[in-house]
Amino acid sequence: VPSKHKINFISTPVKDDLSFATFVPDFFLQTKKSRAALPEKVLHKDAVFNLGRSALLTASIISGNYENIRTSMGDRLHQDYRKKFIPGMGDIFDLCYNNKALGVYLSGAGPTIIGILNGRASAFAEKATPVLNKKMKNWHLSILKADNEGAVILGGF
Repeated sequence: VPSKHKINFISTPVKDDLSFATFVPDFFLQTKKSRAALPEKVLHKDAVFNLGRSALLTASIISGNYENIRTSMGDRLHQDYRKKFIPGMGDIFDLCYNNKALGVYLSGAGPTIIGILNGRASAFAEKATPVLNKKMKNWHLSILKADNEGAVILGGF
């Protein structure tokens, strides 16, 4: 039974073969501005589309069956509305997919973009970094792993 005092969750570690290529630009995008770009109402079919993709992404990551991750990145709720505030977003998506990323998405309100990689982090960085240095100098690439521990209380409580 849901309660406002209880948090329901299932902890499932992300396998170590996945890495995340984070592309962070040198400009700031206010969340308020990014949220204002979204429509107040969405079509039922678009909400269903995104919910289905979310479930597919979750199942793909948990199962280790990554072939559907690119399909699961489909979005009808926020990315197209926000891309006008993120110069180079399409180029970053192309860079990721051209270098065999499993999927690419705009992180939250943006402007960070994340590519999901399967065991190819160093090769991906070797190919992406020169492109960034030559054509998109205002973007910084970092390769990260999932934090499977999550939030911890360090003491004093």
